[in-house]
Amino acid sequence: MKTFPNALGHVEAAPTPVGQPCVACRVPIKDGDVGVLMPHIDVDGVTEEPWHRRCFLASIGIYVADA
Repeated sequence: MKTFPNALGHVEAAPTPVGQPCVACRVPIKDGDVGVLMPHIDVDGVTEEPWHRRCFLASIGIYVADA
């Protein structure tokens, strides 16, 4: 797992994947969004897919209240 931007000091950072759709909500990632790149493995190999932080946390049962 990598974060974008470097939101966590102990996890490898990656450039923000602007324009790529979030795996969960399908909304394109914008400059300034915070999230993670998660490995995805299929028959074609391994790719990194972007998730908004809120979408990723919701996928593991952690819901973040609106500010």
